Amino acid sequence: VNEAFQTAPSQDPVRILLGTDAASEGLNLQKHCRYLVHYEIPWNPNRMEQRNGRIDRHGQPADVVWCYHFLYDQEEDRRFLEVIVDKVRTQREDLGAVGEVIAEEVERAMMRLSDGIRDPQERTTVVDDELPKDLELKQRIHEVREKIEQTREDWHLTPEYMARVLNQALKLAKGRELEPIEAGELAGRAWRIHSLPEAWRDLNRYLRNSQDVHLAITFDHSLARDRADVVLLHLGHPIMQRAIDLFRSCLWEQFTADRPSLNRCSFKIVARDVTSGSALIVFGRLVAVSEEGRVLHEELVTLGSSISERDLMPLDDKSVQRLLDSEGGYRPIPGAVAERLRGFFPSHEAQINQRFEDLETQQREALATQLDEKATEAKRRTRELINQRIKEIRERLKREEKAAGERPLQTRFPDMEEREQHLDSMSWLQERLNQLQRDRDVEPDAAAARFALRSLRIFPAGLLYVLPETLVEEAR
Repeated sequence: VNEAFQTAPSQDPVRILLGTDAASEGLNLQKHCRYLVHYEIPWNPNRMEQRNGRIDRHGQPADVVWCYHFLYDQEEDRRFLEVIVDKVRTQREDLGAVGEVIAEEVERAMMRLSDGIRDPQERTTVVDDELPKDLELKQRIHEVREKIEQTREDWHLTPEYMARVLNQALKLAKGRELEPIEAGELAGRAWRIHSLPEAWRDLNRYLRNSQDVHLAITFDHSLARDRADVVLLHLGHPIMQRAIDLFRSCLWEQFTADRPSLNRCSFKIVARDVTSGSALIVFGRLVAVSEEGRVLHEELVTLGSSISERDLMPLDDKSVQRLLDSEGGYRPIPGAVAERLRGFFPSHEAQINQRFEDLETQQREALATQLDEKATEAKRRTRELINQRIKEIRERLKREEKAAGERPLQTRFPDMEEREQHLDSMSWLQERLNQLQRDRDVEPDAAAARFALRSLRIFPAGLLYVLPETLVEEAR
């Protein structure tokens, strides 16, 4: 239904979407919607603003969006509504979003911890309090985006690279390869999957829209952002996850006749200007495990060497990456070349194992330092959060104690049921305070203990021989 609603009106008749508050987060409905109706008004103005944000956001093609709400006949309800809407409007003018100051005030009124909805502090004070938080949040978002881009670069997560990964997985699963789109707006930036492998048929629904139209796929975020005729395949997409799981199972499970096979050793033949001599690139799976048995870190490591008869001469990371990125073919090599390399391998294997052991030591020391820093930060942050919560509860209990001194409980809560509910709430807060004080003595150390390193191992995963074309031709 959500997909149909976000499709262009010319392609789908669904134009009305009913949703609970679960729809107030995570949905981007701005492409073809500019009207929103609040069936009821939430007590928290932040929630109201989140709802509005489903259509009032970047990418909205309309110049104006309209957000409606119902009016109430009862005077108290009408006043409450006016206060909420006014606070949302005022705060948005100041900050572009609703601040927690208003939310807390309305919450207190709804829980009958105050006599009514009081105006917050002067607007300038609200801005002074909230603006630094808003700027800090924007800075954090910027830093996260930079880290994401750096990760994409480090992991070579280009559309072309991800297409190669999926294509190889489809071939392993005995499916049809991707078909590049070569004409129109999507030329060179999108592909088609005509049919998924039999074992992947449950994923077909991700390739069709609400009208059962088969969609193209892309790995380019910028291309998919404002298009409804393509599916964005990112690393977390079920289809990419199925591809990655297939590689994992092929790598570590026992091969059988009915399962896809993945060779641990391959040969890449390159032009002479890439390398004049043979090279060996070894892939290893690094796994770091905590004292609790959790995987703390996992990555694929590579070691490259030039081959000099039985000796391996280490290559730097830049040279290894250049060999991996170079164009080449994966055709069969002459038997004489294969036999020669096979004869050298026992000596090469001993050297590879030694280099892996040395790398394990280096990685263990480097990771231990990082984990110590994370443990210290986790301990500090946990204690800080507990102390903050303790402070909030104490202040709340103190306010209640002051209110009780000013007006008797029977006067503030004439209804017996409301009075009992209030007393239960205060009792729960006191119990929560006691529990937090106990947690403060143990939880920070427990948070730090999650980063204790038990072991770090590198498991050999595969070999790639890079051979110059001249060597192969001379042996034929």
